Amino acid sequence: KMKGRLELVFLPPYSPHLNVVEGLWKWLKSEVINNVFYHTVAEIRKNVQQFMDEIMKYPLSIIDRLCVRF
Repeated sequence: KMKGRLELVFLPPYSPHLNVVEGLWKWLKSEVINNVFYHTVAEIRKNVQQFMDEIMKYPLSIIDRLCVRF
């Protein structure tokens, strides 16, 4: 490994397992959206915000759940 140099790592065109945001999206959908009918967009926003507020209380659990280990 070269010190002081930037090393670019190119991802395959489709690699959701390497994209942390995909894991967060999947988690959010399973907790908030799946199998739920919302009457208004405001309800969805409220529940998404509650989900985000709750998981932000425990940052280490977010890292444990979402970070890819090689």
